Amino acid sequence: MPKTASKRAQARKEAKVYRAHQTPTEQPTERRALPSGGRRPGSRTGNRGILQDYPWAITIAVLLLVGLAVLVAHQQRWFVWAPPAPPSQARCNTSTHICNKAPLNVLVANKAYTATIKTSKGDIVLQLDTKSSPSFANSFVFLAENGFYNGLTFWKVERLNQVSPETNQTSNIDLIQGGKGGDAQGGPGYSLKPESAKGTYTLGVVAMANPSQFFINTADNSQA
Repeated sequence: MPKTASKRAQARKEAKVYRAHQTPTEQPTERRALPSGGRRPGSRTGNRGILQDYPWAITIAVLLLVGLAVLVAHQQRWFVWAPPAPPSQARCNTSTHICNKAPLNVLVANKAYTATIKTSKGDIVLQLDTKSSPSFANSFVFLAENGFYNGLTFWKVERLNQVSPETNQTSNIDLIQGGKGGDAQGGPGYSLKPESAKGTYTLGVVAMANPSQFFINTADNSQA
């Protein structure tokens, strides 16, 4: 019995060793943790991935933004689309009686204009013809409103058949003239295009000799 039991134990041991050599050893599986967020290395996600896949989209997006900015600037009249500054009105020096340029329009449409000239001999009231001579009437009104005529005199007085103070010849007209400016031509520093006003130089008619000077016919000069 002891011998038989020993043989059985020996047989079981040999069988166990045999099975151990016949069963392949299972290798442990290596598991790698994914990067944070569960993305694999090199994967593209979100806007960054879209832009990497479609680089031309950046150009289109920039062009759209620039176009939108230009459209808004144009509609709002900004930058180069801003309206030009309104022209400035003329300025006059009442000491030298010279203006820097011809005045912008100051006349009100369909308004009747009169002017009162105060002299040492009394007041002279004039009615202005703004329809036949709009530029010269506008000049007269502008100068009067800005004090241009203050302190000026009637520097020229012509008497029929008397010696003219200007030509030293016998005069064939009868008038008084004032409003002499400070430039070389006796004007206000600017000129105006001539206007062919209708009318004759009869008694009491007023006419402009230049943009500032005016004369009053003190007799009928229509035949002169």
